[in-house]
Amino acid sequence: MKRVTVERRPAPVGRVVLERAADPHGHDPLSVARVKAAQLRQALATVAVVLGVLVGLPLLVAALDGPTGWAVLTLAAQPLWMAIAVWQLRRAERLER
Repeated sequence: MKRVTVERRPAPVGRVVLERAADPHGHDPLSVARVKAAQLRQALATVAVVLGVLVGLPLLVAALDGPTGWAVLTLAAQPLWMAIAVWQLRRAERLER
C-alpha cells in the first residue's frame, strides 16, 4: 500500500463556500438583477394592458348598438393585439441592450 502526502486540508463536508462566480459574459450580478426587475415591471404593465383590453372590448360592444359594436370589435381587436405585441417587443429589446 502506497502512502500519499496531503498538502492541504480538504474542504469541510456540508459547508458551502460562497464565492462570487465569474460571469463568462462579464455581467455584474447587480446589473442582471436590475434588468430582471425592469423586465418584471414591463411584463406586469403588459398584463395590465391586456386585461384592460379583455375587459374593455366586451364593455364597448355592450355599450354600442348591435351591428356597430360587432363591427368595432371585429375591426379593432386584431390591430389592437398587434400594437400591444409590437409595443412589448420593442420594450423588451430596449431592456436587453
